[in-house]
Amino acid sequence: MPQKDLSRRPTGDSGRKFGEAPILGRVSRTPGSAMERRGRRSKRLKQKTKINPRVVAWTLLISFVSLSALVVILVSHYRNQAEKAAEAAEFLKSANDGDTAFSEQKTVELPAIDEVGALAIVRAAFANEDPQALPRHFVLGGDTNPESALAALAGITGNEGEIKGYRWLGQKFVNGRAIGEVATQMGNGDKQTNRLAQLVIGADGKWRIDLDSYLRKSVPEWPEILSGKSQTSLIRIFIAPDTYYNGIYSDETKWQAYALVSPDAKDVLYGYAGRDSPQERALRKILSSEDKIHRATVEISAHPKAGQRQFEVSAVLAENWVIGETRYDESF
Repeated sequence: MPQKDLSRRPTGDSGRKFGEAPILGRVSRTPGSAMERRGRRSKRLKQKTKINPRVVAWTLLISFVSLSALVVILVSHYRNQAEKAAEAAEFLKSANDGDTAFSEQKTVELPAIDEVGALAIVRAAFANEDPQALPRHFVLGGDTNPESALAALAGITGNEGEIKGYRWLGQKFVNGRAIGEVATQMGNGDKQTNRLAQLVIGADGKWRIDLDSYLRKSVPEWPEILSGKSQTSLIRIFIAPDTYYNGIYSDETKWQAYALVSPDAKDVLYGYAGRDSPQERALRKILSSEDKIHRATVEISAHPKAGQRQFEVSAVLAENWVIGETRYDESF
């Protein structure tokens, strides 16, 4: 019996074989159909990605709190570091060259005195001619009475002329106390001179001129010092480092040389302080200031084998011309 052919051959003229996709021909697309699909897709995406405002607010709040805490931690850290560095610097400073004695100066407040007040005090002091009123204007030394003080001031006027003017120099904190400084300008013919009136505040709270400072008082007087008759002398001088090493002071490793200058002495004196002695450390401190000229009140001793103008600096009494309650070099 012959086998039947079970495959079907489609009728019609499409010619499509079994298993092939149908041939649809040209299919017209509805205008806007693709846009509608994309629009629906975008809308779904927006719905999915839309953020809740509460979530945003909480996120910002948490971020702000975290950032604030971080800032506080950093500031606290660096502040502690700065305080430690400052403490270390203060410790090192206090350990060098006797600076411990001056560590309290950073907290000292100067008693108030201004230019107007200072000039009024100085003018009144030099206009006074009554010996009994002198203590109201001047601080007198222990061995000075009002009559001798008035005579000394009159002697300055006779030698250097009348006071022509005053100049306020400002305030300083030296030798453990506050001082105000006024320069007096005098003239005698073509000769012009200046003196320094240093005002100090007394126990009664009033400002007065330190008379010994103004007189540039030395003990004994300069003629006796220069003659070599005085073994120990107190002098108020301008001081500067020097390089004159000679005679018994020729060893530079043992001595530090200084030039000692006074307007009341014609010649320059040479002072010597032992290296790293309290006197040398005290003078080193004085000379380290930014002042253009440096003043000091020192005690000098004459050695029989020294040159005529050579003296040992046996004590530094003050870092200026106003002597305090204690010797300046005792802190070194």
